[in-house]
Amino acid sequence: NNYFRLASFRKLFPKFTGIKNNGRYIDLDFFQLQHLSYLDQDIRSVLLSMSLDIEHYEKVKIIDKVTTRENEDGYSIVKDYRDSLNEKRQKELTRELSIRESDIYCGTIIRKYGDDMPV
Repeated sequence: NNYFRLASFRKLFPKFTGIKNNGRYIDLDFFQLQHLSYLDQDIRSVLLSMSLDIEHYEKVKIIDKVTTRENEDGYSIVKDYRDSLNEKRQKELTRELSIRESDIYCGTIIRKYGDDMPV
């Protein structure tokens, strides 16, 4: 896997054209590929951290809005959302939830709440 990631970076470098050295990369060495791999890993790490933080922030915002809303119990908003889905999407959601019922992380919650889930 790491080899293929490293090898994919070689495509960023120009190649010789002509009879001599045709198709060989110009001024490419393993150190450059290794350096690009480290940069790629750092960028992926930062982006993952950022996306997890953004996801958490948005979840907190949603839960805050739902819990401070008058006459909202956290169940009706989910029911309204599910009712707003077209038939195809409702079937997809039902299928996804039934697949997850056996999941060790969220299966218990899905089995407990079924079609009456809170936010």
